[in-house]
Amino acid sequence: QYSESRGWRSLFAGLQPCLAATAISQAVYFYLYSALRQAIVVSCFLANLSAYGRTEAIGVVGSLVVAGLAGCGNVLATTPVWVVATQMQALQRQTTAEQRNRTAWQIAVQLYKESGITGFWKGVLPGLVMVANPTLQYILYEWLTAKLLQLRRGSAASKALGKPGSTPRLGTGDVFLLTALAKLGATLVTYPMLLIKSRLQAMNSSTAHEARYSGVLDAGVAILRREGLAAFFKGMRLKMLQTVLAAALLMSIKEQVYQSTKAVMGSLASV
Repeated sequence: QYSESRGWRSLFAGLQPCLAATAISQAVYFYLYSALRQAIVVSCFLANLSAYGRTEAIGVVGSLVVAGLAGCGNVLATTPVWVVATQMQALQRQTTAEQRNRTAWQIAVQLYKESGITGFWKGVLPGLVMVANPTLQYILYEWLTAKLLQLRRGSAASKALGKPGSTPRLGTGDVFLLTALAKLGATLVTYPMLLIKSRLQAMNSSTAHEARYSGVLDAGVAILRREGLAAFFKGMRLKMLQTVLAAALLMSIKEQVYQSTKAVMGSLASV
């Protein structure tokens, strides 16, 4: 509909700040994760836990805590960029071309005039709650993996009669499918909070009065009262597709870059 009435460029509204936010988000997250993880390792070493210091293993619980802290820091650092990007996308609903074609800088200036510096952190609370999404994904992935391996062990035992060497393993397709299912489950649980965050970040002076909210609780109650429970899952199908593809592409690219960098570093070290 947008491409027919306003041109195909309207489908890419807010692309630049979204790309900037994605790049900044990944850089901030992995930097904070590495820094916090290293700090824990050093603390354990100073506490005479030399095994920790040598292996640099902090355990599953430690990894989840570090990931959660890094995620919170990431949300606090990148929310202003996401707010501007969401505002640019929301402006595509306006009727005049002047409103729809505003730059990121113009939107940032207007946002500051309307809401002050705190306006750049709209929806930060639901964003912090969304940090739980990767944790839920990890828990679901481990549970699904255990169930699949248990099922295959039973099948292998009945066929191989307990012969050694018949331990089942996960293939690439298995990992992809289990990751997709885990991400779908985690997104399904946290999607209502994602919707509230998007609506809070899209608010501006041109937003209709009934679509303005004073906070997370007010937004949740208003949406439930006016639109019903189903409103919390609007657009979920597209979001599910985007989330799963993004997670799969991110992990695939990350692994490829890691392996390529490792190979290059190994070649340089041998030289």
